[in-house]
Amino acid sequence: MAVLRNPGRERGFTLLEVLVALAVLSVSLAALTRVGSQQARNLEILRSNTYATWVASNVLEEIRLGDDPLRTGRRQGQQTMGLRQWYWEVEVAATEMPEIMRLEVQVFSDPARTDSQLAMIGLAQAR
Repeated sequence: MAVLRNPGRERGFTLLEVLVALAVLSVSLAALTRVGSQQARNLEILRSNTYATWVASNVLEEIRLGDDPLRTGRRQGQQTMGLRQWYWEVEVAATEMPEIMRLEVQVFSDPARTDSQLAMIGLAQAR
């Protein structure tokens, strides 16, 4: 048995259906844009932390391999890493064992050394 349809009536989406689809699409696009911007921000934070870690590791190794006598106190310097200037500060302190020194390296992203990006602690043999 065939179903008779109204031949003059067109089939398609109603205005309400189109508006609901557009609302769902706009909410989805807004959420995707937000996630994308958060990912970009997180990538920059991870990149900065990676570079700061490399700078701190380099400073520790330079001190460990250096010929200068290791004395307690503070040292400051700067290093270029990832096309960016990094500023570091090392505090050398004695430990319970006289032949071992404690090194605490702080890495900063600004020359005023107000915003510590990373702190790393290491040990070195006293010379």
